[in-house]
Amino acid sequence: RGDTAAWMSTCQAGRFAKLAPKFAEVDGRRLSRMSVAAMAHMIGDDEAARKLFNELRNEMERLGAMRQEQVAQARRARLEGKMALQLERAERARDSSEKPVSPRQPFTQRQQQANSAAAN
Repeated sequence: RGDTAAWMSTCQAGRFAKLAPKFAEVDGRRLSRMSVAAMAHMIGDDEAARKLFNELRNEMERLGAMRQEQVAQARRARLEGKMALQLERAERARDSSEKPVSPRQPFTQRQQQANSAAAN
């Protein structure tokens, strides 16, 4: 509830600061669901209510866009991490195939590697 009054006091260089006490008991959720008519009823001024309503909608759109960008960045980072992990695994697999045959490998694997090396 205090956040609502604080926001009203700071938005548009304090233009709505004088209205903040009228919204002292209104939380952000309730304020975001209010119509222009409900705000006008609380304020007593239709023009001020319309401006407050529009400013609130602009702020909500700005925050929504910022949240969408954060989600997109997180998705990109997760995807880049997965791609880097796949690349690392592929490099390890490639590097392991170039290593000499280990005597601990089962005979059939050692024989297959020796046959493929001889074919090249």
